[in-house]
Amino acid sequence: MENPQNSGGLGISIAQIPSDVQNNPNAGIYIVEHLWPSQSYSQRIEVSNSTNQAMDVLIYPGAATNKKDNFVFLAPTESNDLTSWTSVSPASATIPAHSYITANVIIDVPSSATFGEKYGVIWASTNPTVGANGILSVNRVGIRMYNPVGAITTPSVTAKSIKSNWISDHSSQLQLSTIAILLLLISVLMIQKIKVFRKKRRKRLNSSKNVKSKN
Repeated sequence: MENPQNSGGLGISIAQIPSDVQNNPNAGIYIVEHLWPSQSYSQRIEVSNSTNQAMDVLIYPGAATNKKDNFVFLAPTESNDLTSWTSVSPASATIPAHSYITANVIIDVPSSATFGEKYGVIWASTNPTVGANGILSVNRVGIRMYNPVGAITTPSVTAKSIKSNWISDHSSQLQLSTIAILLLLISVLMIQKIKVFRKKRRKRLNSSKNVKSKN
């Protein structure tokens, strides 16, 4: 929470968009690099202090996951592949009032990394403070990390909205394909029934003609 005696607060943002993701509309908001085993990747971020006092800040990676197409932050005690590969330099800093610092997020992907979507957060946090009412408060802001690793069969997840739309569109295509196949099968069955009906009708007509000719 922000100290009410100050104006402004703590902020975090992408400082420079890498050239290989400049066409990604979310590259200015999230860390969205497509990674590969044995790759080392660096992303520059900016942490700002718009309050009237200097601010001691910690900058660190946190774990996240995708649950039913929702980006979910995990508890500070939890970790995952992406957080184990990620470090931030500097990991702490004192930011003067109405100023900012830049930091580098470094992702060192091991050669043994498994393919798939990886999720995380780069947090910037002030030290916890205890208010007059005894409530512990922490001022924390973060940048989401959507980092697919290796050759994956689904599009790179750059934001919840993009992934949601892709799943929705893909599901619609599957449903339409299923309906088309069912209609085709129904049509084939109807044609077969019509052919059988016509064949039986011709037999009855021929039988009737033969009976008349004998009489």
